[in-house]
Amino acid sequence: MAPVALPRTPRVSIVIVGYDSLEYLTNCLSSVLKSRYSNFEVIYVDNGSTDASARYFDTHAGKTGRTIRLDRNYGFTTANNIGAKAATGEYIVFLNVDTIVDSEWLEQLVTTLENAPDVGAAQALLLQLGSDLIDSLGEFITPYGTVYSRGYGEPASTFSTPQEAFYSKGAAMITRSYLWRTVGGFDPVFHLYYQETDYCWKLWAMGCRVICVPGSKVWHVGGAVSSRRPSLIKYYEARERLVLLLKNYSAHSLVKYVPITVCLQFANAVKFLFRGDPTNAANITRGTISALIHTRVIWKRRRFFSARGVAEDYIIRKLMVPNIARTL
Repeated sequence: MAPVALPRTPRVSIVIVGYDSLEYLTNCLSSVLKSRYSNFEVIYVDNGSTDASARYFDTHAGKTGRTIRLDRNYGFTTANNIGAKAATGEYIVFLNVDTIVDSEWLEQLVTTLENAPDVGAAQALLLQLGSDLIDSLGEFITPYGTVYSRGYGEPASTFSTPQEAFYSKGAAMITRSYLWRTVGGFDPVFHLYYQETDYCWKLWAMGCRVICVPGSKVWHVGGAVSSRRPSLIKYYEARERLVLLLKNYSAHSLVKYVPITVCLQFANAVKFLFRGDPTNAANITRGTISALIHTRVIWKRRRFFSARGVAEDYIIRKLMVPNIARTL
């Protein structure tokens, strides 16, 4: 789909976070620099790497690139916030280092947001690397925090028009800079997961929409960073799912949904235990308990955005659309 000609070309800041990611950065940066849309900068946040990735970026990014070197690995969320704070663009794009973009990906995203002022964030169509099969066409969650992904494994040709989603995956997400500043960026209470879910939840509460743009194609390896610490994946999944609900639900919804979420997570731990996997069983249990014992601290981090008086019932209805979603 050819994008509609834009009357202007607003500046875009692309934030890429890397940690010992040279093997992915080479392909990612090369593809980004071939983008048809020309008014962009690339901010590479090096999360305390020991390899040559920062040096490679400095050498190959040219005048479009800036490097921020961190003294240690601060995690995905904090590093993205640091990169976004340095952004000069009217739009900010968060792009995972384990991606390869199509030449029209950025033009499609910017065009869509320029023509849809009520859209607060948009995701590119994420494809499985080396194929035309969908990795993600926008994400949903159940009221209990379980993640659902639309279109997973289907041919990309199945969808040709923008699709509404509850949240955009941070692997390839564009948002408006002023909204980013208003919300306060990604909450660093989320270390690995659900930071973009929390951000988009706030956008919905402000009266904005979130969509996926099929014309913007990005190939995604997926799990390239989190897979380095597989023993902690279940811990952070369990912890941060509960943190998301504790942060965003009203007291009424907390009582209605969170006890069931806790029971589901403990049941999942028992399932892993009976499968002979005590490590993941323990990590799920630890993650659940960690969120619960810090409930008071998490509650204090709550910020409500009701620019248009959006009711919580409306947001909960947007959490998941069962007919177009499937579980991962």
